[in-house]
Amino acid sequence: MVILAIETLLRDSSSLDEFINTIKTRYDVVVKEVIVAGKRMVHLKRPAKPKFFDSIQEECSNMLINEELIIVTRSVEQIYHIDDNFCLLDIPSTLTPIEAQEWFPGKLVTLSKYFNTYLITTEEDVHGRDTICNGGPTCNQIVMYCLNSANSGGIDCLFNTHWTDSMAWSFQIIQKNEFNFKSPKDYDIVLLNAINVETNHELNICQLENIAEHYHLRVPRRKRIFSQKDIQKTYNQLASTNPSIRGLIFIDEESSNETLRGKIELKTGSTWRNRLLGTASLVLNHDLAALEETDSVLDNMIELMKKHYDKLLSELSGLYVINSELRTRKQFALKVKHHPMAQVLFALADKKIDGLVQMHKIIKPIHLLSHIEQVDNEQFEFALSFYKEKICQQER
Repeated sequence: MVILAIETLLRDSSSLDEFINTIKTRYDVVVKEVIVAGKRMVHLKRPAKPKFFDSIQEECSNMLINEELIIVTRSVEQIYHIDDNFCLLDIPSTLTPIEAQEWFPGKLVTLSKYFNTYLITTEEDVHGRDTICNGGPTCNQIVMYCLNSANSGGIDCLFNTHWTDSMAWSFQIIQKNEFNFKSPKDYDIVLLNAINVETNHELNICQLENIAEHYHLRVPRRKRIFSQKDIQKTYNQLASTNPSIRGLIFIDEESSNETLRGKIELKTGSTWRNRLLGTASLVLNHDLAALEETDSVLDNMIELMKKHYDKLLSELSGLYVINSELRTRKQFALKVKHHPMAQVLFALADKKIDGLVQMHKIIKPIHLLSHIEQVDNEQFEFALSFYKEKICQQER
């Protein structure tokens, strides 16, 4: 059984009101109180522009919690945007490929059952009464139409004897054509995932595809990516038959059952790897682009940079949470200026960035390399030696 971070907060709360107060003030989560089947509930969603990095915020997606402090439904966790100049998602070696799937424009909706009430929940409304486009049908009308059109069981098929009522089904509502939006038939739904909220286990890709085939539902197309170079090629292949996709979603399922998710919009411009290559070239005073095996030469340094970037993300997040409520900028500065990357916290406080996951806009590769050289000199020197060895082999 998977234990969510928010479950600890629920156990430590003596009442729903205490829980609401804590999650609003301490975690900046958006809370809306609702009545479902005569029961008081709270509808949670993560902030649009989070001030800090926190696992509880990640989990609060279309989440409903009842008076007994039990999670009734939830959706997939935060999927991080990866822009073209910095990539936190590691593209592994050919021995451990990752899955890439279509990233659709549209609206996320969660289907669940509470007693005898079906809930079609979006981030805006617990019953899905909001619309995708002004003048169009509501989200619940679209979902019901699509399910009824796909199979004779409609929404009942997702909560029959084969499935427990504790299942929460995540769909993406998409438009079939951007110019047609006034009728439910102008939309489609794509099954993204299904979660048992009692155990917090998600269905794996094979199970989802089997369910989709049985109930005539659509799922995102997926392809395996073996290296950084495969990203553009994979996107081109998927976009050639569905040009409306925004990009790719990566799913890296490790042996520990932890799932790393990230989404990328493909743009022109320098990539994180290219920027790292240029920075490493300056550090080493060599033209690394001339090497035959540039990717393998960079692997050690990339791994080291990712490790320290993750560590910085955690450190800065904790520092910001503790000091973000201080009354004056001077008090804030006195508490955070000792950190070598304090400029990130000042940028966040001054709203130059929306959240710490955007700290790559402040910390450039050369800054990160300098930081690693100071705090992890042994590993840094090892990476440099590896570069130089490869360069010498190439020049022979």
